[in-house]
Amino acid sequence: KQGIDLRLEKLSSLFQLSPFEIDALLICLAPEIDLRYERLFGYLQDDVTKRRPSVDLVLNLLSPTFVAKLVARQHFTSTAPLLKHHLLHLFDDPSHQQPPLLNKYLKVDERIVNYLFASDELDARLLPYAQLIVPQIGVDGLLLPADLKRRLVLLTREKVHKDEPLIFYFQGPYGVGKQSVAEALSREVGLRLLVIDGEKLLSADEIPFETAVHLLTREALLQNALLYWTGFDALLADDQRAWRDSLLRALEMRIGLTILAGESTWEPMDALQAATYIRVEFPRPTAVERMQIWPRSLNGALPVEAAVDLA
Repeated sequence: KQGIDLRLEKLSSLFQLSPFEIDALLICLAPEIDLRYERLFGYLQDDVTKRRPSVDLVLNLLSPTFVAKLVARQHFTSTAPLLKHHLLHLFDDPSHQQPPLLNKYLKVDERIVNYLFASDELDARLLPYAQLIVPQIGVDGLLLPADLKRRLVLLTREKVHKDEPLIFYFQGPYGVGKQSVAEALSREVGLRLLVIDGEKLLSADEIPFETAVHLLTREALLQNALLYWTGFDALLADDQRAWRDSLLRALEMRIGLTILAGESTWEPMDALQAATYIRVEFPRPTAVERMQIWPRSLNGALPVEAAVDLA
């Protein structure tokens, strides 16, 4: 109420964490606050080399009965929030081959640690492929037909306020203002803009594509940002169908607005059944529109001779 950002509360709300999951997260976060917890975990697990809590230890600490412990195992499945959103990572003891779930260890994801400690830096794994923008362009400054601007704004406001998935596909050649429109819509609903270089990500060797998609959708939530994916054409080739389907599944489950951008005409066919999908075609600006754009762009940031003939 005083305007203080309560990160743990916000994280719980963003990923719909239960009280049990919050407590599990805090247990795993303890060594990031004080290294003496590592010795305590070793003592509780009767092995000084076990410096991170195991699933078994967390369940024992938080479950009042054996039956409650069996039920609570569901919080550490791949579809439960803690692992689904990569808030926690499971890892094995190298000396124990193929251990059961109870004997796996838990660590808080580095980006989540930083987030809880009030850092808004992008996930380091995404830095080569993503850029966070605070929008400066307003809808009024866009050179678009008034009716189109009105409909885009109304749709965006409606879906964002209702927490419903909305996917725009901005189609048009480079330079027609697709990203400018994305910025303006972000500003209209009070969001930042997370821009992803889709082509560069597709050719990345450092991070698996599906992992990157999960991290990007999570980052958009953490940053309170609209997701803007450039170079979507690169996923339209037949040999990229598996990755394209993976991305669309993730976007279909994502609440809020996502904008895909490319040059080719594309319709999702049998995909995106659970999300509203709208293709918006951006033609090249006319000569008159280009004459309006140039004076706005020549804003004094670069020296220009006074006698320049804009025409």
